[in-house]
Parts: sequence; C-alpha cells; structure tokens
Amino acid sequence: MIKTRNRIAISAFLFSLQTLTTATPTPAPNALFTSPSDTTTGYISAIGIGITSLDATNKFYTSVFGFGKGARMSFSGWDEDIMTPLPGGGPTLIPMKFKTGGSSPITEDRPVKNLPVKLTFTVPNAKAVVDKVVKAGGTAVVDTKGRREGALYAKDLDGYLLELVPGDTMAFAGAAYGSSDPKKSATFFAKLAGTSPLPVTKAGAGNVVTVPTKKKFQISFLDFKDGRPTKKLPLKIVWSVPSIPGFKKTITDGGGSLIEKGLGVLGAVVGMGYDGVDQIMIEINFGVV
Repeated sequence: MIKTRNRIAISAFLFSLQTLTTATPTPAPNALFTSPSDTTTGYISAIGIGITSLDATNKFYTSVFGFGKGARMSFSGWDEDIMTPLPGGGPTLIPMKFKTGGSSPITEDRPVKNLPVKLTFTVPNAKAVVDKVVKAGGTAVVDTKGRREGALYAKDLDGYLLELVPGDTMAFAGAAYGSSDPKKSATFFAKLAGTSPLPVTKAGAGNVVTVPTKKKFQISFLDFKDGRPTKKLPLKIVWSVPSIPGFKKTITDGGGSLIEKGLGVLGAVVGMGYDGVDQIMIEINFGVV
C-alpha cells in the first residue's frame, strides 16, 4: 500500500490504478500545461530497467523485495510493468521489455544483460535478502570492486547489480549506471533535481559522482573502464514535476533533448526525452514536489 499520494505520480497511466492505491488528485489543466518560461525541478518517482522477461522479473522483485505487482502497460516502443513502491520508501521499479521495428523512436535493440547498472536498497537483513535472491534465480556476488562497507551484493535475473545496505526498513535508496562522462551526467541530473553533485569519490579503479535528489534518493554515475556499454542503456528515469513544460525546458537548457514524435497515446499525457550525455530515457509526469 502506498503511504503517500505523491508516490502515485509514477506515470500518468497510474490514473487507471486508482482502485488499487490511494488516488492522486487530477491536476487542473493549467498545472500540466503552464508556460515553460521558467525551468522546473522535480523528484525521481520511478526507475525503469530493460529486461528479458516481464513475468520473470516481476516475480523476482515482488518475492525478493516486496514491490507490488502493479499493472502492465503496452506502448509502441516497449511493454512495462509499473510496480507499486516499497512501503519503506523510495521510487518504484518499472521493468521494461523493449520492442524493435515499431513506430516509436525508441526501437533500438538495446542489450539488457550484465550492464553497468546498480540498484541500491536499504534492508534490515542483507544476508536474508541475498538468500532470497539466490532462491528466486539470481546470484550472490562475493568479489565486488569498490564495495560499500557493510553492504552485501547480488545480481538479478538479467545481471543488474543489487547493493544491499543495512537499514531499518526495506527501501529503494539509489540507482547508478556507467556514464561516458560522470561529471557531465551529474551536472545535468543535478539541474533536474534542483540539487548539487556531491564530491567525486573512488570505487575500485574508477570515479563516482553522486547526485542527491528529493525524497532521499540518490543517483550515481560511474566511470567504468571494463568495456561495457554506456550509451543508450535500457534505462528510464521517471520524474514527477509541478510543470511538464517547465521541466522540458530544464532538460533542453541542460543539453538534453525531447522526444516529440512516435509516442502515440503516451505522448498525450507525459513528456519524454533523453539526457545529453548517454541518451538515457527520461519520462516526465505531473506530481506535487
């Protein structure tokens, strides 16, 4: 059960789930389409990850972490499960099965296995969660470069790295991915969040730049040097904002781009774009910040 109304601003299509969760008040038209003369910041309400099987991934994350099963949506470029968030806090998770050859501008055959992506969770018992991961078909990870003190690590069904940090409650606390330019990525996303990047730290042989966002969620950018791809990763960072046009201006002012064509019904209710460094997908929803 979602604790607050704000968390339901995961996607405009969650309006159809009002019977399952606490309803978000429908914004007045001028709230969605106000003048973009001023830039707008927001908070991260969901993280989308490209996967090989929606059914298997949904079962994995509901059984291991306790995400709600949510609802499945189908668009021209991908299908996705909009899961419901963890009671302990943080954004929700959106497994995404990308399509190819459709009318969407997002139809590239993006790899989804063993990518430089990490999802961080606070957990009351990290060892118990690792055991659940293995039971659900994932793997335990013993040797991790740049590991966080006290944390345990595992991988999900597609090889996404799971960082399990001791904490009082089960919460989705952060996401990280390999960037071709971590500092530039951090500068861009800090503008979207209305915050400032933290000082550069080391993780193994590479640098890490972290951006704190509202709702106590962090997004980090990693300087991987192991040959794994960083461009067009199958990721989606979903933002809830008080003004969709204003946030679009923040994206373009920061060097990002907008997706205006080929979105079908999705484009009528949300904004879509790419960051300006690695073309990571951005979805924009209306939500109280």
